[in-house]
Amino acid sequence: MRQVQIGARRLAVHQVGDRGPILLMVHGFPLDHSMWQFQIAEFADRCRVLAVDLRGFGASESRDETVSMEQYADDLAALLDELGIAEPVNYLGLSMGGYVAWQFWKRHRQRLERLILCDTRARADNDEVAPRPPSHRRPTTSWLRGRRWWPTRCCPDCWLPTRP
Repeated sequence: MRQVQIGARRLAVHQVGDRGPILLMVHGFPLDHSMWQFQIAEFADRCRVLAVDLRGFGASESRDETVSMEQYADDLAALLDELGIAEPVNYLGLSMGGYVAWQFWKRHRQRLERLILCDTRARADNDEVAPRPPSHRRPTTSWLRGRRWWPTRCCPDCWLPTRP
């Protein structure tokens, strides 16, 4: 785990792999880079993986402050600058990491090759997405029946279903 000075703070980043496209992995709340351990191992032989601990999480410096998704996105752009990475990255974000991804896309679009978003949404959480009682039954994949889906490639080794 490497500590990188970004302005007045230090961010922790786990770097593996020395060839292929850059895969920037951004964790969800309240986790850290270690949530990606199995994905890091899987992609390290064909990607340059950067698994970061966002400000205030894991091994990154923590201060008693409120941090916006925009600030996290700017931290990631500054981290790429500090690491000397000028080429666009493949951004993989889970949950809050996806919220940061949208801001990264809005503020640093030229740094982005593609977004891979998992269990996230484009808008901020509100009462509609608050946890439901256990008795609430979540929808299953049965809603997919009768719908047409086409596969698409998100990277050379993956296929994901997408809507037409």
